Amino acid sequence: YFEMLNNLKDFIEQNNYEVTLEGHTDSIGSNQYNIGLSRRRAEAVKAKLIEFGLAEERIVGIEAKGEEYPVATNETPEGRLQNRRVEFRLVQR
Repeated sequence: YFEMLNNLKDFIEQNNYEVTLEGHTDSIGSNQYNIGLSRRRAEAVKAKLIEFGLAEERIVGIEAKGEEYPVATNETPEGRLQNRRVEFRLVQR
């Protein structure tokens, strides 16, 4: 996923965007654990974007959503995999 993050970094810079990162998890584990995991997941993406050269001030927020907003069923391994994600909310400066 590094290439995708580097492309996102370029897109943010070229189009004068700011980004909020939203971490998500599947439903395995307690709610408290999943909130922490989703925060760590979003923080890891933030660190990688900064490593690729995105100015830290372009990242205006980190939100830990935990298991609250699944995009797929948590009943299958494939669905749980889809729910383990970081979403990007872009806002033009």
